[in-house]
Amino acid sequence: MQKCRGIPNSELVTKFSDIWSDDHRGDSIASTLVICKSVSAQHHRTVYPHGYPTVTSLVRAKRVLDPRTDEVAFSRNLALHRLDLLLSPYGGALKPERINLESWASAAAVADEQVTNFQGDQEPRYHGGFSGRENNDPTEVARLIDEAGELLLYVDPQGKVAVHAGEWVEPDIHLKTADIKEVTFLSNRNPNSNVKSVRGLWTNPELNYTEDDAVIWGDPYVDENDPRSRTVDNECIQSHNHMRRKQKLKYIRATAPRVRIVCDYFASENLPFRRFIKITEPPHLVDANLELIGTPILDLNNFTHQFEAIVVPNSLYDFEPEEEGEKGDPPQRIGSSALPIVTSFTIAFEQQGQSLVAEASFSRNSEALTYELEYMKTSGGAAKYAQANDGEETIETESLTAGVEYRFRMRTRSVFGQNSSWSNPVVLQAST
Repeated sequence: MQKCRGIPNSELVTKFSDIWSDDHRGDSIASTLVICKSVSAQHHRTVYPHGYPTVTSLVRAKRVLDPRTDEVAFSRNLALHRLDLLLSPYGGALKPERINLESWASAAAVADEQVTNFQGDQEPRYHGGFSGRENNDPTEVARLIDEAGELLLYVDPQGKVAVHAGEWVEPDIHLKTADIKEVTFLSNRNPNSNVKSVRGLWTNPELNYTEDDAVIWGDPYVDENDPRSRTVDNECIQSHNHMRRKQKLKYIRATAPRVRIVCDYFASENLPFRRFIKITEPPHLVDANLELIGTPILDLNNFTHQFEAIVVPNSLYDFEPEEEGEKGDPPQRIGSSALPIVTSFTIAFEQQGQSLVAEASFSRNSEALTYELEYMKTSGGAAKYAQANDGEETIETESLTAGVEYRFRMRTRSVFGQNSSWSNPVVLQAST
């Protein structure tokens, strides 16, 4: 296998010199050459039991803009991925002047912050990746990146697309009793519907970027189909610590009390541009922190804001390394072990009418194996083969030529077409 990066592929030039030359370099194009040699039909199932191999490649395929440096480079920063989706024609197709780049620079800085994982190592807070095709639904891609990066998009007072980063921001809006027209408090204490556990499905680079299960947050004995169980299923997340932090957030938000509030517009003028606010409305809500859900509704007839929110602690994003829990080692790929070799067998000649045949006798190691006998004249010629029937421990050849010397040897074959090595040969002269 050879990667072509502006260099002619010597194998192609050599094998197909009449149509491929040193001018075929593939500048600025990443490519991979795989050559599969042909084998005889007899050995095709052995060499290629699952057909010709398919090639997959993991590449750093997209460069994204970093508003902190104005550089365009590869990055695993999820905030930069989301910004790139807004700017791309297959995403938001927005011009840079339509975007509040300062807020996106802050979100990228938060995503780059280092956190300590269970092993005591440092890793970025919101890094990951996404692979897809040109026909992926951009709305779904955006949702996955927003969820993984804890991003909340909004339109700022200048009409630009801005973002709230996944960090705690001390509220600068404090609604008090005099500012509140109506409040509905839902305590979320129904034991039949309250969430008890949160599962996590993420992309594990150690498993060749396949889906992996995270340690369950909460009660591990709640069945995944139980309404009290939730799952964070996000392929953009590529770290167990990252997924566990998302599971904790999911648990906190799912079990948090919910409020529906109608408040005075002049006390909450900047409400649409905030993620967290504070509220005091005794007896349930005293200096309580709220995280807004959805976009507040402005009523110009009564000059009020109506919105929904959940009650969250100011330690919402706090996470200790031991909270991650120890993730077991990834399962090891089971390698194909060598098939057992036929260590010994005996050959007996028998006269059947006008024909002289040989019978090989052996002992079976497994009923799952096929036993095969090869026999040929030592003077040369084509080899012939015979197989034992199911459960039998003898193999009979076709008619042999009396007085001629033959070489006999045996091997085993699996149901997948894999063959063992041949046994040591037995050379005998065909005679009764």
